[in-house]
Amino acid sequence: MRKRLIALLSIVMCLMFVLSACDYSEGPVTQTITTVLTKCNNNDDVRIEGVVYGVVSNGFYVSDTAEGRIFVMGGENINSGDRVIVEGKFALVNNMPQVQNATVTVTENNQPVNTFSTYGTIAQINELDATVRTGSYGAYYTIVANLSKDESGNITLVDDDGNALILNSQSNQSALESFIGQRVRLSVIAHSYSDADAVWKVSFTETEKDCHPTDEGVVPPLAGGLPLDQEIIQTSLKDIAKDKKLYLTSIGQSDIDVARNLLSAAGLKETTQEEAGDYETKDLLAASEVEQGSVVFVVVGASTKGLGGAGTDINKETTRANEFATAASEGKLTIISLHLGKQARRGDLSDGIIEIVEKASAVMLISDDGEGTGGNYDGFMGDISKENNIPAYCYSKATGMVDPLKYLLGL
Repeated sequence: MRKRLIALLSIVMCLMFVLSACDYSEGPVTQTITTVLTKCNNNDDVRIEGVVYGVVSNGFYVSDTAEGRIFVMGGENINSGDRVIVEGKFALVNNMPQVQNATVTVTENNQPVNTFSTYGTIAQINELDATVRTGSYGAYYTIVANLSKDESGNITLVDDDGNALILNSQSNQSALESFIGQRVRLSVIAHSYSDADAVWKVSFTETEKDCHPTDEGVVPPLAGGLPLDQEIIQTSLKDIAKDKKLYLTSIGQSDIDVARNLLSAAGLKETTQEEAGDYETKDLLAASEVEQGSVVFVVVGASTKGLGGAGTDINKETTRANEFATAASEGKLTIISLHLGKQARRGDLSDGIIEIVEKASAVMLISDDGEGTGGNYDGFMGDISKENNIPAYCYSKATGMVDPLKYLLGL
């Protein structure tokens, strides 16, 4: 009898374990967007989480990584920067991946996006492969185009060689009406491919103030592949440092006085022992000393003299760099990296700490004149920007960073 009871108890415990393992009471498992794109079939149930980076009248674009992005049909009162949980059905419509019948829950607002616009051309967009699920749909570009209307009344974006894009009718067309007949710089999202017209349809998800008349060429001036002397185009970066506790430090102990001057020119006052200001400066600031949610301006690039004067060395600075990068990846702080010493702050002593910090940055500002002697003379920082989807801008004069800093600070 005892053996039977033990056997029965064993069976009951096994059943309880199996039932608990199959307990779906908490809902379906959240999948990465890349998994959904590569593994799902039509009408599969999906559950994803990400940050919205563009909204049109019939849906929105959401991503959880730089390449993990998808269009979601539906949703109400959704804004760029919203972190959302989406449950719905996966669908392929004319090769375009999307989530339909979506239930959308906004969990946070004003979150940093995973997908930023990069400079491109109309020809480059039309070369995107519409037959693949990843890498093309939802790609975000800033382009220069001549705006016009075709015979059907569609707004078209045309370059000097006659390459064209069609504006998605569900996007913010009204914001572009006043620019018809003008040459403009604007950011667009690759929405779907039109087989009938053999061109891509793109969405403009921003506002009239984000469309800029321009005389510049199709491709803006570059420094090592990065935009040169251009204003920041990512509206998601606007005001990221507004009303935040601010710190200034240098990893590598170089050019911090230049950074002080830039912040002063942007309208900020440094905190001193005598008087509270807008930001605190500390040469050897530790990531653990930074208040949660703060923004840290980090000057990168090593100076042998500066390291000695601060009583530190490159190994200790590398440790600091890693600690700041970890804190940024955990969402404890935001890094705005400043490389101010041009080619003099590159090389074996500097490049390691530059790479660590810039990979963890929200945006990179670089001193580079585009003439082969700047910080990005060899494309090193351009590669960091592209491979990690981090916006980066070069300026021929350090003072050119003042207006971008004001943009970030909301001043």
